[in-house]
Amino acid sequence: MELIISPASFVFEREGKLRDIYKIGNKIGQGAFSSVRRLKHRETLEKRVVKTIHKKYISTKEEH
Repeated sequence: MELIISPASFVFEREGKLRDIYKIGNKIGQGAFSSVRRLKHRETLEKRVVKTIHKKYISTKEEH
């Protein structure tokens, strides 16, 4: 199976909750500040992955 990555492969920003659009699957990786999980689009059944950054590691301008 050949993996083809193009700009259309990425979803940069969406309105709404991730769980409403995708079925969230197993965790496939984890680092010190983030984790990676499998996703499946609820309508098209297209498979994707998402990298999430843990909130406790995000700082805002108000905190400085």
